[in-house]
Amino acid sequence: MHEWGVTPRPEWARVALGGKHIASATNIVFSNGLLDPWHGGGVLRNLSSSVLAILIPSGAHHIDLMFSDPADDGYPDIAWARNFERAQIKQWVDEHKHRSRLDV
Repeated sequence: MHEWGVTPRPEWARVALGGKHIASATNIVFSNGLLDPWHGGGVLRNLSSSVLAILIPSGAHHIDLMFSDPADDGYPDIAWARNFERAQIKQWVDEHKHRSRLDV
């Protein structure tokens, strides 16, 4: 570290980006695969009606963002997470379209 002139700042992201103090945020789904050892550092409960947290008991790193695979068939929580996220995004887009029409 000193050889390259770099000063470690382990708390930089938390401090600079507000950590979990995101009360004014909207339209986020935090997914947490419980097979990830770092899931405990994630957002594990809903913070508002549009900042949501879901737990995927048999999930690992970003499994919900990957394409469906026949190997997923034994894991209904993964399919549920994908469907939930898709439905939330659709709802948010529809709400935006509706608000946009009202603004005209």
